[in-house]
Amino acid sequence: MTSSTLPRDTIRRSAIAAAVLGLAFVVLAVTVALDRWTGVDTAVADWFVDHRTPALTAFLRAVSFLGNSPQATLITVLAVAAVWWRTRALAPAAVLAGVVCLASFLSSATKVLVARERPPADLRLVYIRTHSFPSGHVTSTTVLVVGLLVVTAGALTGAALWLARIAAAAAVVLMAVSRVYLGVHWFTDVVGGALLGAAVALLGAVVLARMRTAAPAGQLP
Repeated sequence: MTSSTLPRDTIRRSAIAAAVLGLAFVVLAVTVALDRWTGVDTAVADWFVDHRTPALTAFLRAVSFLGNSPQATLITVLAVAAVWWRTRALAPAAVLAGVVCLASFLSSATKVLVARERPPADLRLVYIRTHSFPSGHVTSTTVLVVGLLVVTAGALTGAALWLARIAAAAAVVLMAVSRVYLGVHWFTDVVGGALLGAAVALLGAVVLARMRTAAPAGQLP
């Protein structure tokens, strides 16, 4: 894989997308803090509880386990190392690490600010004590997989690119479903995590595109 120069309009398109997703996240956070989504969240939670099975519970526990802090950190380190090894460039790896760290910080800060209670304890299949909005698992999964698509832009084309996008979307959906299914998050928590993770990853696209535009040909660090 070689670092390809991203078109200059990537900066504009990525910035607009990041701003739209970021604004959507802020609006959702405010409405959640005002308890505007109670009906939807309760209905979705009840549906998942009604459809629990032993096999599905075991599978989604395993999915959720991968999003726990130690495992997510290890996966991120391996992904950053793989990006650096394949590109032999510091910038893409640094941007990927940076967006993951930023998304994690913003997720934790929002949890404190919104201070939303998790679903009732009798619905939870996993013990957890922190606040609920947004889902940290979904935030970290989204920012990592979208970030990987960002920093490898140009390396994949055609069917390979579509397979990568499908795999990324599947990872986010699976993690989101696992958290709601296990009763540790409301539906709007996982939507918020996806919005935040995607917004920060696209902000990384802006940073990387600017670096590539400013750097002389062949001299991107």
